[in-house]
Amino acid sequence: MPLLRIFLTALLAIVINACGGGSSGSSPTVAPAPAPPEIMTMSPTNPSVTAGGSVAFSANVAATFAVAGGDANGTVTSTGPGNANYTAPATPGVYQVVATATADPSRKATATVTVSAGSGFRINPNLRIAPGTTTQFSAFLNDQPVTATWSIVGTCGGCSISSSGLFTAGSTIESVTVRGSNAANPAQAATSIVTIATEVILTLNAPVAPSLTWADMLTFGAIISPEGIDRGVTWTTGPGAGSGSVIPVDYFYGYLPAPTPGAYTVTAASTADPTKIASLAVQVTSPPAIALLPTAGAPASMRYDHAAAAMPDGRIVLVGGLQDRQGYNPLLASEVFTPVAGTFSAGPVLALERVRPEAIALDANRVLVAGGQQDYQTARNTAELLDLSTGTAAAAANAMSALRIHHGMARLSTGPNSGKVLVMGGFNGPIPYGVPTWRATDSVDLFDPATNMFAPSPAMLNTARGLFTATPLADGRVLIVGGFEPDPGAGALASAEIYDPVAGTFRFTGSMTVARYGHTATRLPDGKVLIVGGDRDAATQSSAEIYDPATGTFSTVASPLAVTRSYHSAAALADGRVLVFGGESGEFLVRGTVESYDPATQAFSMFGRMATARVRATATAVTVGPSAGKILVFGGGARNTPQTAAELTP
Repeated sequence: MPLLRIFLTALLAIVINACGGGSSGSSPTVAPAPAPPEIMTMSPTNPSVTAGGSVAFSANVAATFAVAGGDANGTVTSTGPGNANYTAPATPGVYQVVATATADPSRKATATVTVSAGSGFRINPNLRIAPGTTTQFSAFLNDQPVTATWSIVGTCGGCSISSSGLFTAGSTIESVTVRGSNAANPAQAATSIVTIATEVILTLNAPVAPSLTWADMLTFGAIISPEGIDRGVTWTTGPGAGSGSVIPVDYFYGYLPAPTPGAYTVTAASTADPTKIASLAVQVTSPPAIALLPTAGAPASMRYDHAAAAMPDGRIVLVGGLQDRQGYNPLLASEVFTPVAGTFSAGPVLALERVRPEAIALDANRVLVAGGQQDYQTARNTAELLDLSTGTAAAAANAMSALRIHHGMARLSTGPNSGKVLVMGGFNGPIPYGVPTWRATDSVDLFDPATNMFAPSPAMLNTARGLFTATPLADGRVLIVGGFEPDPGAGALASAEIYDPVAGTFRFTGSMTVARYGHTATRLPDGKVLIVGGDRDAATQSSAEIYDPATGTFSTVASPLAVTRSYHSAAALADGRVLVFGGESGEFLVRGTVESYDPATQAFSMFGRMATARVRATATAVTVGPSAGKILVFGGGARNTPQTAAELTP
């Protein structure tokens, strides 16, 4: 035993000396452990695309991109230090894109791309054209523009088609077959019948015998053929004076109903051939008697496809969007509603055009404005910060990981990222003109107001989606509901997800009973969430559902809306009721009525009417001043001409 004690004592002394110990030595110096390398991520991780289509990838560090297996499996083109576009091959299958960190080639991230067959090769559909006029043909492969070789099949009296696809009709009244073949693969071909005709055909694309209140607006198109003639029409309404009027709306027309209920007729006559007419019977009814009230001061302009942000002190910032529905006329200047005075004032000016952005208050004076469209074709991945105290706007320090429109944002109130902004999903473009396919993204970013920077979230949506709703729950979680996934063709979504800010993860929760997009989601006083209306592919909904966070399930509201609505707006009154404003009923009706949902009775009822029919408006609760407890309804004007009207609930 003494020998063992001596041995252990000697061993302990060796250990102490090796560690720099001892009563006369200095304290040991321990080198800090090296920081673990940042986890490399790549977004999106599992995209789907049609053959020949493209996907935009981004990495969270500077990286180079390559396709596993070489160019036969697709190609990548760098678009920045950590960004690239992948172009899918013509052969459907599953392929991998690999990102390699520039600073450390041992770090890699991989995305799996599913390439589907797509819609194939197509050219313009059959059409009618006037003698001596021209029309442009185009070709698409899986909805992506391609170069084609053009020819006329058989004889044609004086007509021709150029190498670029410009068809010129001759003077002979006849039917001509135009053939287009893919210049890169001549085996891919399609034909179209061109009818050269002089007889005018006029039709109205509107619902049969529509019924609307005089607060609503009916929209429709007057379709004239053949192409190349005067496409103008002359409108009349009847019977008698005071039977309503027809105005231009976007590239269509709108009927403003008569103020007296009754049966009316709207008639269009061709300018080229006044004997060609088309008529539509309309039934006009009375809206609710309660009218919303104009604000004390008028805004500088109407807005359409804009965003609204409620500030902590009660001010409301309106930003982005278009000044009306006619053409592309974006607004750079923002406006600020001051509820104490009930008036509007000029706010900071954006540096970039943003249509369909998202906006959210960061603190007492700053607003984050993220994404949006920069033109008809392309979404943005940038963001700006508006500072109301200085009246200025500045770009965020970096870009998001994806292009985004119709995305979602929520300010986190719990968890390790409390105070940051969660930016999710959306359509990420680019959207080539004439191509009907948008692409949704499942990518997620976190914006840090302290650094003004975005960082890709390691957690991503379980389903790529746009046109969904993102609603903070009472416990700090975020509910993501529905939306639309255009590729690979899922359409309207019934699924819902929950973001847990503590765990930093997304998980599926219960699904809705009806798939929908373009709907609204409003949190009720008891913590449940009311989901209202929206589109289910081609069908606008009047149904509503309640999400219960305690059970993770949806239940249908037994009493539906009085009319169908999508792209409407909704907000809660101080007493807990939810008001639903305007929106579209299908393709043709823009609503000027307001409905109310009462949680006590779990039923909808007609509440009131607005001064103008509105679609894609914003509805924001007023929290201070003489209008506290009311709701500000702004923008979304259904007409072409700019309007300067904002309304408050009575």
